[in-house]
Parts: sequence; structure tokens; C-alpha cells
Amino acid sequence: MKVLEQESGGHACEEETSIAFYLGQRVLIDEAEDWKPPKTWTGFDEKYRRKVTVARDFDEITEIGSLGTPTKASYKKGEAMVEAVVKEIAEFIEDLKVSK
Repeated sequence: MKVLEQESGGHACEEETSIAFYLGQRVLIDEAEDWKPPKTWTGFDEKYRRKVTVARDFDEITEIGSLGTPTKASYKKGEAMVEAVVKEIAEFIEDLKVSK
């Protein structure tokens, strides 16, 4: 089952924001902005984005502090992801107990 709409993400993206919603964290969704290239990026940066990776400071990648599309986040998406992870971890633990 596909839950996320975003193509890629990172800090404070659709995934992290949805999970935060579900876990009852304070989320300022009305102030959320989707990532866009920083104003300081040049045509060179745009041309080679996702083709060549170089180390950058976080503030060189985002001016707003997030990567991805937090505006697509929802409580329901967070619930689906957390419940799926909890189920898989529980199954792993049960399998681990019987494999000894």
C-alpha cells in the first residue's frame, strides 16, 4: 500500500510530519512550506541536482528548514505508517523468540 505522495523527502517532509501528527507532536501545518531550491542556487546547482552529490551545509540545501513536501502530511498517513512499523517489529520479535 502506497501512503506517501512525495517523490523524495528528508527533514520535516510529508513522512516525518505525518508521523509527528499521529504521535501528537506539535505541528504548525499552517506555516508549512514545501521545499524549493534556495535563492542562492545557480543554474549549475539546478543542472546537476540529483545527478552529482556533494557535501553541503544544511542551510545551503534549504532556506526553510525542511526537505520534501510537509504540506501533504496528514494524521491518517502517520497512523498508517506507524501501525505498519509496529506490526512488522512485533512480527520480528515473535519470530526471533521462536527461532532460538
